[in-house]
Amino acid sequence: MIVPKPFARDFKLNAVQMVKQQGKSASQVARDLGISPKTMHGWVQHYKEDPVSPFVGSGHLKPDAQAFRELERENHDL
Repeated sequence: MIVPKPFARDFKLNAVQMVKQQGKSASQVARDLGISPKTMHGWVQHYKEDPVSPFVGSGHLKPDAQAFRELERENHDL
């Protein structure tokens, strides 16, 4: 079984920027970086869906989800 390697948020953002700004294909960037084309296409898709905060780390929430969670906790405490 192959365990996926975790990539830093900045690495993902830089890879996506190579596609968006330099006009390279996602497959070409994946080859250049030595990652799976499927992974690269997934990163591009995540970025398209939410360019403000596309790659939240495991265990972390997007800002609006975090605010909602905090409000739920405050409500529960009251």
